[in-house]
Amino acid sequence: MLDEQFSARKLEILAAAQNIIFTKNTTKISLTDVAQELGITHNALYRHFKNKDDLWYSLAKYWLFENEQVLQHLIDDATTNALQTLNDWLTTLTSSKRETYAEHPALFDLYTDLVQNHPDLEQEHLLNLRQQILAIFNIQNAQDVQIEHAQAILDVFVYFYDPRFKDFWQDANIQKRQENIWQLIAPQIHFN
Repeated sequence: MLDEQFSARKLEILAAAQNIIFTKNTTKISLTDVAQELGITHNALYRHFKNKDDLWYSLAKYWLFENEQVLQHLIDDATTNALQTLNDWLTTLTSSKRETYAEHPALFDLYTDLVQNHPDLEQEHLLNLRQQILAIFNIQNAQDVQIEHAQAILDVFVYFYDPRFKDFWQDANIQKRQENIWQLIAPQIHFN
């Protein structure tokens, strides 16, 4: 998925920008900082990004797609039944968001701000997540009701992965709360 969206050089630039954000724990960096990290000129970045906003938008997209790839590998490598794979997938989705928020708050804030200003970014991410849920259940040509069921699963767990709820993720019982919800809804999940 990343290969389709970004060239190898763009990925290298995005990885360098992300590394600087991780190291400095701030998004208050310049394109010059990114260029220096790569040992290239400031102007060379403009071959790949229109401006700093374009770089940040691409970085947020890159981070989302990295997360989606991890989730896809989980689906591809699944050795359990679909319901257990879905539980593992939801746990991975929610824990990766919480971990990024805890360990890399500057990157998470960048993502949160960009999602608010670019709803298309969030919509594309949610579409990809719905498709992955359907893939867990081996549904290729989904009917409307199946798409609605996949969205309902995301809706039920929104509190645990949506950045708008990040202030509540410090709750020591957050994982237990997610598991309790899973226990309640798991018997109801079907795509027939």
